[in-house]
Amino acid sequence: MSIEVREDVAVMPVRTEDGRVTAKVRTLTGTVTAGAEHQCLLLEGYLLVGGDRAVIRAGARLTVTGRVVPDLVTTCQQGIPLVVTSVRSATE
Repeated sequence: MSIEVREDVAVMPVRTEDGRVTAKVRTLTGTVTAGAEHQCLLLEGYLLVGGDRAVIRAGARLTVTGRVVPDLVTTCQQGIPLVVTSVRSATE
């Protein structure tokens, strides 16, 4: 299994709700894997939170962009939470 992290576009500054600028946006390309807990999906160590579950499923090769929220509380107990802002197939 090969995961490609596009470092040139992986970290880009975004403005938070309180006006601060942060660089916690990631773009990852790879194959989604099932987590240990029910309905938990991971990509390169990140827990995929939200997004279209018809597209985001175990075994799918995707390019996912999202905001890293390390202090987000989840029931998955693994991975760094990544709140999905866009997703597309990487097989195109």
